[in-house]
Amino acid sequence: MPTTSDIGLVISDLMLPGELSGADVLQQARRHHPHLDLLLISGQDLRRSEQHLPDVELLRKPFTRAQLAEALRKARAGNRRGQA
Repeated sequence: MPTTSDIGLVISDLMLPGELSGADVLQQARRHHPHLDLLLISGQDLRRSEQHLPDVELLRKPFTRAQLAEALRKARAGNRRGQA
């Protein structure tokens, strides 16, 4: 992920093709760009997940536009709290 000030938010699904999961992508994004707001989306049942999930806002599928808007608001607010 190149360094740019044009990107303020990264949204990823948990399940991605290839070797990296959405959780991996968001962990790398946070490590290299701590200012970014992050949102993870998943339709998976994560209660018994062996996968280590990053401490980011999680939106479960299916979702409404209102739920997406709320998740985005929380993702933005959460990152600002972390910078305080």
